[in-house]
Amino acid sequence: MLSAGELRAHARSIFLFAIGLVVLTMVIVAAAAHQFADLGWPQAFVLGAAVGATDPIVATSVLERLGAPRRISTILEGESLVNDGTAFVAYKIAVGAVGTATFSPPGAVGQFVLVSVGGAAVGFAAGWFSARIRKAFDDARIEITVSLLTPFAAYIPAVQLGLSGVLAAVAAGLYVGARSMWIFSAETRLR
Repeated sequence: MLSAGELRAHARSIFLFAIGLVVLTMVIVAAAAHQFADLGWPQAFVLGAAVGATDPIVATSVLERLGAPRRISTILEGESLVNDGTAFVAYKIAVGAVGTATFSPPGAVGQFVLVSVGGAAVGFAAGWFSARIRKAFDDARIEITVSLLTPFAAYIPAVQLGLSGVLAAVAAGLYVGARSMWIFSAETRLR
């Protein structure tokens, strides 16, 4: 389980891998698909985006068995929180490019930033609102219900706005998780 402090301490590496590595993988797969499978660039980028996200579970378990430093596992686990959102945003942009006659790389980068940052902003707002509701009540049942609804409260508005719902849910979870010791009552933590 990652702590908020560990995430902050390794944020630069986590985001470099979660965004940079996913985009790099997507570009390499797209180039190979374009060259060897004779796919058009938009279709090749759809394929690249579909396989761009990595699954760090196996790598993390191998690292633990090998006795690798905790820092590496922390970065891999943190990266896994963001990489799916990155891949979904890239996939959405790539699928949109298939249906249009023109594709603008600067436009795609701008859309990527807007959808990603906007989704995270909606998530932080939902997390903030969720934390305020929880602090207002001292009933474990209400706190647990709000806890279960928070990801949906982040995801649904973000998707309705055309932003990344996955990154919104992750941002809400990170916001609430970082404040859980002050938000949740002792009874709620026990339940």
